[in-house]
Amino acid sequence: MSFKTIGLVEIGTNSVKFLISYLDDSGKIVHLVDKNDVTKIGQGIESQGLLDPTGMERTLSSIEGFIDESVDLEVGSIKVVGTMALRKASNSEFFSRSLMERTGLSLQVLSGETEARYSLRAVRETVPDGCSGWLFDAGGGSTEFSCFSGKDMESPFSLNVGALTLSDRFFPDDMVDSRSLEMAMEWVASELKKGGVEARGQGGRLIGTGGNLVSMASVFLGGAPIPSGSSFTIPLNEIERQVALFAKTKVDDRSSIPGVPAARARIILGGACIALSIARLTCSLDLEVSTYGLRHGLMKEMLSSEGNFV
Repeated sequence: MSFKTIGLVEIGTNSVKFLISYLDDSGKIVHLVDKNDVTKIGQGIESQGLLDPTGMERTLSSIEGFIDESVDLEVGSIKVVGTMALRKASNSEFFSRSLMERTGLSLQVLSGETEARYSLRAVRETVPDGCSGWLFDAGGGSTEFSCFSGKDMESPFSLNVGALTLSDRFFPDDMVDSRSLEMAMEWVASELKKGGVEARGQGGRLIGTGGNLVSMASVFLGGAPIPSGSSFTIPLNEIERQVALFAKTKVDDRSSIPGVPAARARIILGGACIALSIARLTCSLDLEVSTYGLRHGLMKEMLSSEGNFV
């Protein structure tokens, strides 16, 4: 008996992520490819309400390259899902048609609740039983949240607070002044409070996922790469240090900071501001960063459905 290999494309506001996986003989999920490409399809969506034309072309070209790679790995099927930018943009249907014309693949735009459910369940399964706290997935256009206690997880929710949209609104220039940073932190805290993010009890864990958080973990480790399937803890004072560091560093110079990829240089300050606000509101002394996310949770369901043995 052989196993069907499945491909998954997750189109986010800032990056497109690719996953190719299969189930081995023991029923364990094996990831053959797990990578992302920063294409910025949602750049400018905050002010214009449209997907960026250059970002759409970058995204389509990136997906075409992934399809070529999938052929070499004998992938049986590919699923494409979209998140916040594709939910919000008025030209999403145009992009969907372009995707079908160029690749033959259809696009499924996930609701915020569905996105949250898959991404946070993937992270929750890596947490030991008996723990409780907050889970969040920080993306380019939105952040998904849920509280958990033991094996139970509350209904996830999504807030339109993302690193790319935050950067577009408050940090449009190469340099960031103190007033812009203050206004950004105030706005994020206000949106999170209105959404229900708050401290619940004592001793709870704060666990987050997302590309900017993984880059922040790498910065904390002096630029060391963060392996897929791993997690690292960042103390609160380190998050505060990184916010100050990114704010005082010109955008073009941020990639010289060990651990900051050039493709994330512009938005990593926004991601760090969101992480810091969440940590403060939940009274957390540190943040555990997970490399699991939406694509891993969705892939598990895809592989567990009927018909995956061929």
